[in-house]
Amino acid sequence: MDVTKLSDRKQEDAEDLRALIYGSAGCGKTTIAGGFPKPILFFNFDDKLKPLYGVEGIDAITYAFDEPKDCKKIWTKFMRDFREVKKDTHYKTLVFDSLTLMNRILIANILISSGKLPTDKATLPNYGEMKDMYEFLFIEMNKIPNKNIILIAHLAEVFDEEAGFLIERTPLITGTKIRAALPALFEELYYLERKGGETDERILHYRPHKKANANSLCLKGNGSISNPTYEKILKNIRGK
Repeated sequence: MDVTKLSDRKQEDAEDLRALIYGSAGCGKTTIAGGFPKPILFFNFDDKLKPLYGVEGIDAITYAFDEPKDCKKIWTKFMRDFREVKKDTHYKTLVFDSLTLMNRILIANILISSGKLPTDKATLPNYGEMKDMYEFLFIEMNKIPNKNIILIAHLAEVFDEEAGFLIERTPLITGTKIRAALPALFEELYYLERKGGETDERILHYRPHKKANANSLCLKGNGSISNPTYEKILKNIRGK
């Protein structure tokens, strides 16, 4: 048997993070991702990288489309690029920005591939195919060695329509089943909150917070980091 003694491993060995970071628009998700070890490659679906303009060591592949019918071609290009980058040894961090825009492209691609219009309503089999694709993609991301893998998503707030109260805060992605599976698919699931005010504080939650899904296998403490950076996250992991 190929046995490894965990007593020989250190928290420093867990420096390569696989994290999904989600939050409302403008809360700083892209900026945090841009502070991870360089060189960084962004798979750019949102085209909102202006906060990182002028920063050395950051490259991007942009997946823009003018018409929904272009989504099949765009998704094919993304998967080809992803397969190539999996073998790459240059980049230390891969960022997928964002899951929410990727979601729109994927569902349109599935509809086109099934002979429908990209604007048609998806059926249960279409959603099942999308869930299978996400599970495959996320597992492949997590298998990439020696890199930080950061997936960014917009915030979805789910309300009880009749009672009018908040049920949960979660990454914005199509399908309740895949949303429920995200904590199991990613070691780190972070909710980034922008507090605003004079200090414009950002809080990274890595434990459940006010109906927000969050979890961490690496981070210790009370469940949040104020004005988070990669260095602060790493300091927490090391217990310093």
